[in-house]
Amino acid sequence: MRANNRLYVNTLRILREKGLQWASRCVNTTLCSSPLECASLALKNCLGGLIIIGIDPGVHAGLVLTVNDILIYSWEGPLEDMFDIVKSLSKFADIVITGKGWGEAFKNMNLRVIEVDESSTSKSKVRFSKRIGKHARAAYLIALRKPITSLRGYKKGKKS
Repeated sequence: MRANNRLYVNTLRILREKGLQWASRCVNTTLCSSPLECASLALKNCLGGLIIIGIDPGVHAGLVLTVNDILIYSWEGPLEDMFDIVKSLSKFADIVITGKGWGEAFKNMNLRVIEVDESSTSKSKVRFSKRIGKHARAAYLIALRKPITSLRGYKKGKKS
């Protein structure tokens, strides 16, 4: 019997909406507290890799949560609201990837922060099977970029 049946069902719903039913075998609701966290951890358990928060900073910000480049969650809205979302996702995410110059804004969240060149991400014509806004699309492209800077001392679980 599952520890929390409602949590399990809602996690399966997220995986099914993303076409990731196969990951249901990796769901362990005793290790998570929300459906989004359970779905992310299930994919990480099945595939390995990192749970990444990609951020397109700006007055109107975009944010995505990915595991092995698979889009799990997207959000767009005002910059001040984004920090609350990152704080809640930081409980289970491994890393934040953001545009150059924005890394220091996330240093107090006990996550590894990587800055990347965000040029041309907002103008990209990348298409997704489900419609997401241009800021979330830019955040996804940022999450896929190679790092310019990795801010030392802000790694998950310890500060050095």
